[in-house]
Amino acid sequence: MNQDIVRKHVSEISPGVLPIAPPENIPRGFFLHYLNSSGFPVLAEGILLGEIGTRSSSAQSGVSRPFNRLEKNLIHASHMIPDRFGGSGRKYNLIALPRKFNLSEMKRFENDLAVKMQRCQLYLQVFAAYFAPGQQIASDVLYRVYEVKDGKPEGIARDHSFLVLH
Repeated sequence: MNQDIVRKHVSEISPGVLPIAPPENIPRGFFLHYLNSSGFPVLAEGILLGEIGTRSSSAQSGVSRPFNRLEKNLIHASHMIPDRFGGSGRKYNLIALPRKFNLSEMKRFENDLAVKMQRCQLYLQVFAAYFAPGQQIASDVLYRVYEVKDGKPEGIARDHSFLVLH
């Protein structure tokens, strides 16, 4: 069973700035999550697992509902660490993304990760920046994939390492 480490940032990150940092080398079975002062996720990372994580319809609805009042199913609550690789369904692992992006680009990205995981272990880092600290829609999202060697993340895998939303 995986466990998560959730940390709240002690200093605020400027709007639109990605909090990029080197991998933390979190042990397998744990994922690290950072939240901004508004409680929105800005970083998630860890070694991807070959097991299904959790889903929470109430957490997903809590993230997406404010955006779907005018047009149903416009925004999805997307997992930063995908649930199919052990990611949590709790709010600290969910970001608001357009439905179309979540069901197309993100699905392809996750399928590619699954193929890569047949050859080696992968360490995923996900960074999110917001238009303003109190706004829940991410302006930019960066996905970095590392191969794991001797239990540690090494060298960014170039395929699908960068996705930006505007």
